[in-house]
This record gives sequence, C-alpha cells and structure tokens, in this order.
Amino acid sequence: MGELKALFEKEAEANNVYPLDGDVGPRLAAMQARAAPQDKELVYYPPAAIRVHESVSPPLKNKSHEFIAEVDMPEGGDDGMLVTAGGRTAGYALFVKNGRLTYVYNHIGINRTMITSTELIPVGPSELSMKFTKTGNFAGDAEIFINGKSVGKAHIDKTVPATYSIEETFDVGEDTGSPIIEDVYSVPFRNEALQKLTVRVGKD
Repeated sequence: MGELKALFEKEAEANNVYPLDGDVGPRLAAMQARAAPQDKELVYYPPAAIRVHESVSPPLKNKSHEFIAEVDMPEGGDDGMLVTAGGRTAGYALFVKNGRLTYVYNHIGINRTMITSTELIPVGPSELSMKFTKTGNFAGDAEIFINGKSVGKAHIDKTVPATYSIEETFDVGEDTGSPIIEDVYSVPFRNEALQKLTVRVGKD
C-alpha cells in the first residue's frame, strides 16, 4: 500500500493534480469562462446566433446582466423566443407568449421562476428587456421591462454555477432544443419580430 501511495504522489505532482478540489461546479464554470466572450456588450442580429455552444455564449453565470431586444411587433403579435440558453435540465429564456413578455429561469429542472409582463407588448417598434441584478453568490433579482417601464420582477434565490446542459445551446430569435418550461411553449419557437438583441454583462 505504501508503494502505491508513493507512486500516486509522484504521478500527481508530475501531472499537476494538486491541489485536490472536490468543488466541481465552480471549477467547471471557471473553465467555461476562459472560452467565453470577454466583451461586456455583445450584439446579435437574428439569425446570427443559432445552436451556439454554451461555452462560447455570453458568460452570465453569477454576474449581473441585461438582455435588450429590439422588436417590431406586427398586428396580432408574434409569439416566440428572443434569447435562450439551456433547456429542460437548466437554463434561461426570454420570450413573447400571448402578447406578453416572459422570462423563465430554470434551476436544474427543480425550480422554475417565471415572470410574465403585466402589460401587453404594443404593435410596432418596442424595446423589451430583462435585467438581472446579482444580490448574493449565485442569487439575484430579475426584472422585465417594456419600453423602459417595469412590468414584472422576481427574486431568484439559486442560479446554476456550472453547465446548463451537455447538449443544449445558446440561441437568439428561436428555440429548437428542449423548452426551458415544457407546459408554456413547444419547439420550434421562433420570433420573427426580433430585429436586434444586445447582451450586457456586468463586472460582478
């Protein structure tokens, strides 16, 4: 047994195994952060970002952030996805449903926080946004806006520290994977009214 231990110590030192760390989630998040965009503001014009791997999507985990969607809503409305990452296992989605702006945060398929706007989105050009303000480690407040007016808010006490899913992706203007919340919309879920999406990433 002593020889095996000595061999392990030798190989561990040679292969940079130490320090041993059992906290896998934060380590995976740190690895993803190295591959993710470093810009504090990212702009997408649909269909420019479809099926983008999560590792190179905007690095939003445990940070304050904001989605700003510029839409031109037709008569009769246009339900569909504005921006999403992940799926049924975990992730987020900002979309239009029944003429209302909706934000859903899915924490590992157990807790889903949903905010639906108290007002309908008007016909014509509008700015639809969601602002997440970090209030603690992997926790914060999400608030949605229509043309700068607050139309819904909720506290999210737990957010995902690591990967949302191994097969889901980051998408702008549509969702073609599994829904963030199955009983609210089905895929494919596309929004033709979206003209531009801006993602702003905070420093915290």
